[in-house]
Amino acid sequence: SNQEDIVIGSPMANRGKQELSPLIGYFVNTVALRIQLTGKLNFSEILNRIRKVAIDAHTYQDLPFEQVIEAIQPQRNLSYSPLFQVLFDLQYSLLDKLQLPGLTLTPIQLEHTTSKFDLSLIIEETGENLIGYWEYSSDLFEKDTIARMTGHFQTLLAAIVENPQAPIATLPLLTETEQHQLLVEWNSTARDFPQDKCIHELFESQVKRTPETIALEFGSETLTYEQLNHRADGLADYLIALGVKADVLVGLCVERSVDMIVGLLGILKAGGAYLPLDPKYPPERLAHMVHDSGVSVLLTQQKLVNLLPDSSAKVICLDTDTKCRDVAYRDVACYVSTSVKPNNLAYIFYTSGSTGKPKGVMISHRSVVNHSTSAIAEYGLTNNDRVLQFASFSFDVAAEEIFPTLLSGGTLVMRPREMFSSFADFSTFIEQKNLTVLNLPTPYWQEWVLEISQGKSKVPNQLRLLVTGSEQVLPERLALWQQLVGDKVMWVNAYGPTEATITATVYKPELSSKHSYSNSVSIGCPIGNTEIYILDKNLQPTPIGVPGELHIGGVGLSSGYLNLPELTEQKFIINPFQSKLPAE
Repeated sequence: SNQEDIVIGSPMANRGKQELSPLIGYFVNTVALRIQLTGKLNFSEILNRIRKVAIDAHTYQDLPFEQVIEAIQPQRNLSYSPLFQVLFDLQYSLLDKLQLPGLTLTPIQLEHTTSKFDLSLIIEETGENLIGYWEYSSDLFEKDTIARMTGHFQTLLAAIVENPQAPIATLPLLTETEQHQLLVEWNSTARDFPQDKCIHELFESQVKRTPETIALEFGSETLTYEQLNHRADGLADYLIALGVKADVLVGLCVERSVDMIVGLLGILKAGGAYLPLDPKYPPERLAHMVHDSGVSVLLTQQKLVNLLPDSSAKVICLDTDTKCRDVAYRDVACYVSTSVKPNNLAYIFYTSGSTGKPKGVMISHRSVVNHSTSAIAEYGLTNNDRVLQFASFSFDVAAEEIFPTLLSGGTLVMRPREMFSSFADFSTFIEQKNLTVLNLPTPYWQEWVLEISQGKSKVPNQLRLLVTGSEQVLPERLALWQQLVGDKVMWVNAYGPTEATITATVYKPELSSKHSYSNSVSIGCPIGNTEIYILDKNLQPTPIGVPGELHIGGVGLSSGYLNLPELTEQKFIINPFQSKLPAE
């Protein structure tokens, strides 16, 4: 199907970007009939349309098939039949036996070992019964796929009999068992998490548990949990005095430094929501983010002031503003708990703008708390972990590196401001800093795998977890990683758009199983309190193996796009399957 019509007879095998033949495989002697249908038609209307075309076609029933091919001149390919690749053949069965004087004729069913078409459904009418069987190319289809298809066809037939006036686009394919599996079993992700807490409150709880533990390292500078909390409290006092409160946006444009983490924690403690502004971004992008968001306060550093666009926001330099530094370094902080609630904004990240202008995605404390607690559970983070803060501050993966680490009592180690000059230097940094957890962009990790395989780099012994994300994993690189590392390092493929709070699904292969990744690497299963659906254009779940569009639901879902109500209404739709899910 496509946006305009549904074509019966289109091949169901996936041939990549090749155009599939919009023809129905219907034989009247050697005549193939083309029937174009819209999804709004009901089955009775379709039947009448096919009947008319079939009757009209009898005028040309003696036309040789070869002459049709010569006249149409279809694009030829030896890998499949011209005109159509899927055949529906309705046959009228002969008698079981034909008795003649002195002679008995018995039909013999010939067994075919080669499929003439990609897929054929042959149905015989025998008295009051219909007997059907499938013939398929084993190069394109697995036996289990055909078995599922048989169930889908029977479900479709039953639905047609029950309601022949229903539009064909709304007729179900999935059996009840499959519907339950896709909608309920695979989305049974309800998990307890602190729904009444904000992200900074959970950090404060961790400060009480491990006040003297090193929370943050940047170069030779370190801060304990108590010191980090104290400086964030001082900044929060200052911001509150400036009028920062729940859902007030505060821009944060700083170089990679301790100020980066102090800044975002201070904003959250004041009740505001932080907007990360990477000083390396082009001026046009920074200007769009500042003006579109309407931030009232901008936290930055003195040397970066000239990079900021002109705006009405109050600019505060964390490194030189006297009042700001006085409250940050005083002995006793006067931080007062704010009235911010879990449903208030925690941050806004802007999308890359690859599909148009960058859009501000609004994420609540509740969503960040759910993600952070889920990440701690999925990755097994503890207070013994030393986690690399690798991602750009304006990339939402940075939040996955920062918050789960600080909520589990681990140490967050920030990489240097300049990217590593070689993978050998990268490995040396991991080893020197005794890092146990890495969260790397997929392309960077894949290049590192090649360097390791060539002996130019290595995987330090203390590394226990590596998370990849942002792009599709090349199967051959995962196989190579498996060959080089085995099960010494837990490997996780994480997937999720910014709109679903960083990570929506994770995949953890058994790296010691020597599994073959010949086709693709899975994005895995939904994390806690997240639902995943593969739907068609009518928002109906597609069968296993049938392409569709990914839809994500659950606690991590954004409240929408900043200042874009129409786009928010278009993209953030009501979950049509919410009633089928177990109650939280």
